[in-house]
Amino acid sequence: MTLKNKKRKQISPKKIDKKKNKKECKKRVVTSAIAGMSVPEVRFFLNIVRKKWDNKSEESPFCIIDELTNFMTVEQFCYAFVVGNHKKRHGFK
Repeated sequence: MTLKNKKRKQISPKKIDKKKNKKECKKRVVTSAIAGMSVPEVRFFLNIVRKKWDNKSEESPFCIIDELTNFMTVEQFCYAFVVGNHKKRHGFK
């Protein structure tokens, strides 16, 4: 083996630290951005909003006052999602 090959096989201290950090990291707990809704429900309704936006046209415009669920309009859902996501990411209670 040449000196160059030996250097290539050595693991740098930075790589070792990264491996330790990955093992020590805790799993993130996934929580809902909207109180009273589960994460799958939020994802389901976000998908509906995306599809409504993609399917908008002059004949059927995107309307934020359309009912999304029995208890929420598109506007209410989007507002609750944005505020809830902001609170989660910035630690507000």
